[in-house]
Formats: sequence, C-alpha cells, structure tokens
Amino acid sequence: RITPWHLRRGYGIERIEVRGAEVLQRLCREGHGVLLAPNHCRMTDALVLQSLANEASQPFYLMASSHLFRGRRWMAWMLRRMGAFSVYREGVDRQAIQKAVDIPAAGRRPLVIFPEGALSQANDRLQTLQEGASFIARAAAAKLRKSEQPRDAARRVYALPVAIR
Repeated sequence: RITPWHLRRGYGIERIEVRGAEVLQRLCREGHGVLLAPNHCRMTDALVLQSLANEASQPFYLMASSHLFRGRRWMAWMLRRMGAFSVYREGVDRQAIQKAVDIPAAGRRPLVIFPEGALSQANDRLQTLQEGASFIARAAAAKLRKSEQPRDAARRVYALPVAIR
C-alpha cells in the first residue's frame, strides 16, 4: 500500500498496512452499527485511519476533542472534512454524547472513538481506557433494541478494536 505523500514527508510514516477491512465492510453492508476503538499514539492517527476508510470504501465519523477545533483553522476544516465532530472532554458534553450514540444506532457510517481519551505516547501498550467508548456502544445498542423498526430487529452494535503501530 502506498503511504500518502503528506504522511510520509510531514510525519515520517513510511508504510500503512490495513488488515481486516473486509470485516468492517461486511458489518457496514449488513447495516450494523460499528464503533471503531483505536489506540492513540500520534496526532496523525485520524489521518492514518483514512487508509482503513478507503480500503473498506466506508467513510467514518470521528469524535475529537473540542480544543482541536479551536486551534488553527485549517485543522478544524480538515477534521470536519474527515467527518469529525467535537466533544468537550473537560465536562459533560451531552450533545456530543447523544450524537455519538445516534451514529452507531443508525448504522450508516462507523464511529471512531479513541478510548484512551488522549495521546498515549506509548505505541506498544495501551494506557487506561476511558469509559466513554463502552458507554456509547452500550447506549447505542440499547437505543437499537428499543427501536420499533422491523429493519432494526437483526441489527447489532459492534465495537471493533483497531491497532495503530
């Protein structure tokens, strides 16, 4: 797989290898809700995940810290182009949480949440996982169970771990 020029030149990422895209494709094709839970060891992780999105032919939504949208304008623009929406991590952002629950419950596009909550700087081991990703997956599954749509009877919400090295 060819690494995009900006990742190679700007960040030293020489190779991106995507494995398991067919599992993601199948779940999305069947209409299941998908929450992708990658580790978070570099600022470029969201960009690297675009290779998985391309391989699976499936765009993602990303939950990103609100401070990233308040910085440089081009960064906010790029994040929005990638399907990101902001969450205020220092408090309770009910609107962002509700949006995050609605996305997998709808089953149209996968949602990416970094369960470590912030950059870990530890590529070979996970830091303590925050409760947000599991809460959102459980809440989306509960919302799906409560739905009275016949289409939703066979649908599930899947949380898929993703490793970035």
